[in-house]
Amino acid sequence: MDLTLRGFATLHNPDQIEGWNARFGTWLRDNRIVFPHTVAEGGVKELPEAFLGLLNRKYSGTVLVKLS
Repeated sequence: MDLTLRGFATLHNPDQIEGWNARFGTWLRDNRIVFPHTVAEGGVKELPEAFLGLLNRKYSGTVLVKLS
């Protein structure tokens, strides 16, 4: 299997941000790009537990804590 990675930074090309956001959103919706994340429910009181879980490798990817 071959893998090619090509970097892209919109901060160097501000006129391309809108197009990039649309394209990236389509890729996410079509599952062409997988963004591993965990959503922890419970608001602010869940923050310490979510942080400890992240440190203890309970989660992979990004951990989001739903505040409302």
